[in-house]
Amino acid sequence: MDKTRLFAIFAVILALSTAFWAESQDSDSDVRITPGMEVEKRGDVNVLIPKGGRLIKEGKDVWVIEDADQYAARKFEEVGKRLDKIEKNQEETKKEVKALKEAIGEAKRYDTTLDKEGKR
Repeated sequence: MDKTRLFAIFAVILALSTAFWAESQDSDSDVRITPGMEVEKRGDVNVLIPKGGRLIKEGKDVWVIEDADQYAARKFEEVGKRLDKIEKNQEETKKEVKALKEAIGEAKRYDTTLDKEGKR
């Protein structure tokens, strides 16, 4: 092979390897996502926000991360709703347990094989 052809092959390999290397380098790879944070995508922009946080649209093109007061108020409201739901389920469970106890009491009363202490 002549030197020109060898040089052309070397130049092509070098150019391709540089292109592949540049393509494999993501712009996100230099951003470290710390524990408790997450990336949220808005359009072409990736925003690093606390987990559970929200982006609020202000104006036409401006996105703002909710502040600590807004986050805390929203979380307290969510916890309050969950607590109300748990209390409602607990009351329903208490009613069901009471009905089951009454049914067991009725069954014991009509079971002639049990003695006065409820044993066989």
